[in-house]
Amino acid sequence: MEKLAKPNLIIGVNCLMLFANCLCFKINLLLIFYRFYSFFCGFFTPIITAFFDEYGLHIENQEFDNLNLLYVAFTRAEDELHVISVNPKKGSLASHSEIIRFFLEKNKKWTNTNSTYYWGEKTTKKRIKPTKNQQQINFETKTISKEHQAVYSDDKIRFGKLFHDFMSQIVNESDYKKATLKMKARNDIGQELKEKILILSKKTIYNKDLKRSFSNKINVVCEKEIFSNKKSIIPDRIVFLNKKEVIIIDYKTGVKQKKDIQQIGLYKETLTEMGYSVLEAILVYLNPTNLTVELVHNK
Repeated sequence: MEKLAKPNLIIGVNCLMLFANCLCFKINLLLIFYRFYSFFCGFFTPIITAFFDEYGLHIENQEFDNLNLLYVAFTRAEDELHVISVNPKKGSLASHSEIIRFFLEKNKKWTNTNSTYYWGEKTTKKRIKPTKNQQQINFETKTISKEHQAVYSDDKIRFGKLFHDFMSQIVNESDYKKATLKMKARNDIGQELKEKILILSKKTIYNKDLKRSFSNKINVVCEKEIFSNKKSIIPDRIVFLNKKEVIIIDYKTGVKQKKDIQQIGLYKETLTEMGYSVLEAILVYLNPTNLTVELVHNK
């Protein structure tokens, strides 16, 4: 009996050692996995976080633009406004159709069975038929570019309008070259006026106090209408440094006036009410006569 017990004991010890080796191997695998996981998180987490922050800001700005676009579309009709929309599954601020349903639900008008809603009364206009004795008038026709139809008699007003139009095309510094080529190709503007616009715009973009507001790494909104409880505003440039901090820039091509300070103050107040922290509100005065740029910071 003693001789038979020894092989069994050896087998048992061997099994125990094999189990221990397997356990150590699994522990080593877990340690390797943990180290790899820690390295992965430490290296990629900041990149992933930055990506989602940037993507979230993009979506937020997109929703903001969509809401402003809807407001503009709904406030331009003179007599009647007809809206055709898909049937949204829910009411929210995610899309135009869902905004409409959200509005109807808030005003307790929405029903799942109704697809047509009316407000106010229909307007009717009488058609005036031309009389038989109506004199035919011959008009001289000219082809006018659709893009540039406005003509301003006052040189200062014309410069101001054209400068604002030019700067609205420059979201970031990288847009300057394209906008410059487009300006040079226009045949409805004199060479002297073109040069003034290009010189002053370049001085503005590359001004040491404004340069970061034209960086290619930030989000910008140019001349977009924003509505509030008080009135709608159209700042020339809103720079989003991040989700909460913004800079407001407004261009002025005339003499300094008290209403300029009041106007940019309203811009600042409106954006503050919207939850943004306005770090700077800057008035940029441009003089086309002596080609100077002067900055006035509103505090």
